Amino acid sequence: MVVFVGRALVFFGLTLLQTFVLYFFRDVLRLGNPSAGTALYAFATVIGAVASSVGLGFLSDRAPRKIITALACACLALATIGFAVAPELRWILPCAVLFGIGFGGVISSGWALAMDAVPKLHNVGRDLGLWGVATTIPSVIAPLLGGGLIGLFHGDLAGYQAAFGLAAFAFALASL
Repeated sequence: MVVFVGRALVFFGLTLLQTFVLYFFRDVLRLGNPSAGTALYAFATVIGAVASSVGLGFLSDRAPRKIITALACACLALATIGFAVAPELRWILPCAVLFGIGFGGVISSGWALAMDAVPKLHNVGRDLGLWGVATTIPSVIAPLLGGGLIGLFHGDLAGYQAAFGLAAFAFALASL
């Protein structure tokens, strides 16, 4: 249950951030080409994820997985708070790399943690089906809540700060 809830919180935060980052670049950072800004953000995130996924996956085979996963979630939370409190291009890329480091750690050690949490291997299909539910349901709920928050603040900085703050809170809870 703990792994399920943690996974749901991570995917809630991920979906909340990923759904609205393009609009954040358009509405808050006011980039002339917000798609290019999103692509640059995604590239920086991938660099962080590639750097961490193998290394933290390797480390999670030698240290407690729950600690590696918790630290990775803390990186996600810190990076997302950075997006909310320092909405400037000079801070976005370092936050994106930190986010990628957390993402790579969560993906690699999170799957290993899921396998550790499977109670009986003869029920692995059912248990991994539940694992899939933990990724799917938050992906439906997050855009609804995030869109509502952003709309409540008329699409300005405060709305994105509320949405990204909620994502950071979800990551922090997942870390716990």
